[in-house]
Amino acid sequence: MLVDEVWVPFVEDPNDADARRIRGGQTDAANGLLALGERRVAEFAGRAVPTGVLQARMFALNAQGNAGATDRLLGRNQLGFAAPHRVRFLPSKQEAENRIAVDRVGLVAHVLGPSRDINFLKRMDPPAQQSWPLVRAAAGDTDATLTPLFHPRYIVSGPLPGRLPEAKADLALQKLVHDDDRLLRAAAILENAVNNTSVFFVLDISGTRLLFPGDAQQGAWDYVFSDASNVELLADLAFYKVGHHGSHNATPRRFVEKDWQTAGYAMVPFGPVQRWVKTIPKKSLVESLESHHHMVVRADQPPDAVPGRLAVHGDIWTEVTLTAPNHHQE
Repeated sequence: MLVDEVWVPFVEDPNDADARRIRGGQTDAANGLLALGERRVAEFAGRAVPTGVLQARMFALNAQGNAGATDRLLGRNQLGFAAPHRVRFLPSKQEAENRIAVDRVGLVAHVLGPSRDINFLKRMDPPAQQSWPLVRAAAGDTDATLTPLFHPRYIVSGPLPGRLPEAKADLALQKLVHDDDRLLRAAAILENAVNNTSVFFVLDISGTRLLFPGDAQQGAWDYVFSDASNVELLADLAFYKVGHHGSHNATPRRFVEKDWQTAGYAMVPFGPVQRWVKTIPKKSLVESLESHHHMVVRADQPPDAVPGRLAVHGDIWTEVTLTAPNHHQE
């Protein structure tokens, strides 16, 4: 495969201090959560594992990333494509470099996110390290110091006297460590942080605009909305790659109901998974897109073909033909 350039989020840049801190923290948290999840699964040997534990493990796996694919994309560890390629870590600290023109095909890419703003960067971090020592310890982090709950003078060595063993059992401390809802919430917070590092960009091809937000969630969209010129770019779209498989938190209502002002196609790329069948894609999102005159292209429900505009090829792929808008000069 011949590839000229690969665009990845700046958090993958090994020479960027902010990137190393963010990615390192996310990876440590993912490893720790996965270790905790695996431990919980093992405790249910021969019994049904709670859904929350399975979901938390899935989130943690997703947050770990794919080292082999990343090596190929970045052209390291002797991996790559058929020929050397350029890697762009986006967005660039040089604002002018976030408008990428490819003259031979009449294309301009406007890179809108993720943000490099210091306040937004905090949203990409996993929770503060002091609140995650157990997660880090589960990952085998020898530097993950577990701060004792009580002063040493209150720690008893040897068997507990009197009724203290019964009182200790009543505290159910082990349950607090293995609370499945807490594990799932922690994994969801981490997934949100990772998703908000997605490259968020608009392709403008001779006046036809296509939006690709990756898996960006509400925080990343808020940053994009904060710039009036970005909102203007989103107003006239012919195509939108629906964020994060059509999940509930990846497409803001205001974008569908207010900002996207032209009719266009919304593609929902996903594979049906039984566990998420009732929530992905979000029914209300699909209905809102359709009610605002956007044709929704779904992997599981190919739309009726529109002659000259859209063709469905069995259950394999869907072809959408976009035409350049007519620009009338005054």
